[in-house]
Amino acid sequence: MINVAPSQCCYESILDVRVCVVSGGGDCVQGDYVMKKLSIFAGLVSGIMMMAGVAYGLNSNVDAMSESGNHQFYVWCTGADDYVQVSQGSDAKDAQEKLAARAGNNCWPVWQGLEG
Repeated sequence: MINVAPSQCCYESILDVRVCVVSGGGDCVQGDYVMKKLSIFAGLVSGIMMMAGVAYGLNSNVDAMSESGNHQFYVWCTGADDYVQVSQGSDAKDAQEKLAARAGNNCWPVWQGLEG
């Protein structure tokens, strides 16, 4: 890391890390550090938004398990890719049994919620 005088620094970043411009052809390691922190922060925000998008529109309340309709399941598989599938049923158990019969012996559907 390069130590520079505060007078050589242009501004403070939003992450409270001093970003500096060093004259004389020096590299600014502090600036690289800020970019890494900003990239990590952006990745975390993106991951949270994606997880929220999966659950959007699903009623995952325990009471919804006893309702009829289209139930969404995450299907865990051994020896194959996992996937998300919707199954209609009089309740979550009925929809799960129908989906399990179609999925085969190496996959098991895990209830995520009721659509709608």
